[in-house]
Amino acid sequence: MKQLLHLTVFLCMAMVAHAQNAMEAKMAYQMAEEKFDAKQYGEALGFLKKAETAFGGVNPPMAYLRVMITDQVAAISEKGTIGKESLGEQQEALANLAAALAAFENTQGKDGLGEAKLMEVYRLKVDLDKRKEAYDARVAYLVNRNRQFLDMVKRLAAGFPKTGTTLGSFLEHPIAYNVPLFYAKKAVTEKMTNKFIKDAGFDLDKSSTYFFRYMKKDKLSIFDVKTKGKGVDKVASYGVAQVKSDGYKKTARHTLNPGQIAELLHISGELWTAITSGNEPLVGSDDKWYDINFRSDEKTPDGEYKRLSMSINKKMLNYTYGKTTYELIWVIVRENTL
Repeated sequence: MKQLLHLTVFLCMAMVAHAQNAMEAKMAYQMAEEKFDAKQYGEALGFLKKAETAFGGVNPPMAYLRVMITDQVAAISEKGTIGKESLGEQQEALANLAAALAAFENTQGKDGLGEAKLMEVYRLKVDLDKRKEAYDARVAYLVNRNRQFLDMVKRLAAGFPKTGTTLGSFLEHPIAYNVPLFYAKKAVTEKMTNKFIKDAGFDLDKSSTYFFRYMKKDKLSIFDVKTKGKGVDKVASYGVAQVKSDGYKKTARHTLNPGQIAELLHISGELWTAITSGNEPLVGSDDKWYDINFRSDEKTPDGEYKRLSMSINKKMLNYTYGKTTYELIWVIVRENTL
């Protein structure tokens, strides 16, 4: 008699627990639907997981809702800008959608959902391969963009003078052709370099307002140089200018257009747009400057990573001489040890 009583109590408790689990599963599922309708897909997925746990498995409505949620998450990732992080999110979202579609196919009783819902899932299944192909195309685009960016960085590093070198060596670079001309010399002299070393560099802008007369139009020229300190014969950073106009009559500073920057960097306008746009641009930017920064895995003899760090002013520099205003593109090379 006592054993029968215990069994009865156990069965009653089991029935109550089952009823509670069924109610929790129902409420969690309803919350998942509400969150889905509100386009809060992360929360919808969380409530769906609670419903599946309380239910102790997955029924057809749950399997269907999971497909719908993962489809919307994937759709959002597909609309995002192209970048390493966003492509990783897209890859994960498509994998989750594929898993949800496979699980739906193996769900018993799914035919009871009705033809409309079955057809909706079928369309998603048919389109999945196209969405994967679109993802592969975005990956290929990103790889190509990054390769072209690296090619640009290597070309810039090779074409601009190195930092960390002696001033004498630095001034022998073709870009520095204008420096001895400005100082009324035909070539770099020891006296000239010694003075620059003593003064921790030089700034043509502060020396005179007609320094641009010794610069050739559209050719890169040294603007200023800073050493590691007074008396230290090691170049720390330098400025480069490029005269773009010598007949401009107004004094308002013009903003550089993408074509001018692309021409300066010897790249296409399309590549400039690609490396400056999106949520993971390769070129940084603030109100005044575009910043190109790259660090190699190789190291210098001093144990520092080799780098290229340069900034392009977003606006032209203006210098008026007589009745004419000269416009210059201004670039600062903060480090070039590549």
